Amino acid sequence: MLPFFITNLEENMPTLGVEVVVVKEARILLTLREDIPMWCLPGGGVEAGESVAQAALREVYEETGVQVKLTRLVGVYSRPNWDRGGDHDIVFTAVPI
Repeated sequence: MLPFFITNLEENMPTLGVEVVVVKEARILLTLREDIPMWCLPGGGVEAGESVAQAALREVYEETGVQVKLTRLVGVYSRPNWDRGGDHDIVFTAVPI
């Protein structure tokens, strides 16, 4: 019998996401979430085989229809999640192109 962690590997994996601060003329692009009434930065999960930069560009375009150029890595932020390995977000700045 396999250990519990291995049989539930996907549930126990940490998450990796991206968020993008898109700035134009001192304004920041926000999106309104569909699940809860809250404004947030465009972003989402990194898909298998995708770099974090590719994920950032894809997520901004999917959520806003805006194509951007990444300008800077702001940071990598982690939140503990005791049921999994944690949640990790990589944040970039960008400008519309």
